[in-house]
Amino acid sequence: FNSNAQDVSCFQHLVQANVRNKKVLKDAVNNITAKGITDYKKGFSFAFEQLLN
Repeated sequence: FNSNAQDVSCFQHLVQANVRNKKVLKDAVNNITAKGITDYKKGFSFAFEQLLN
């Protein structure tokens, strides 16, 4: 994330951390490019919203 936190493109909700899903997530994260300045407050807010939903 930078100034905007969002789901990784491979999943839009929480999923089981099985071998397949971890590989899909790892591949998606490796394709993310850095942009701007990291806003940790938005990142943590987004993460906790995902856990509550």
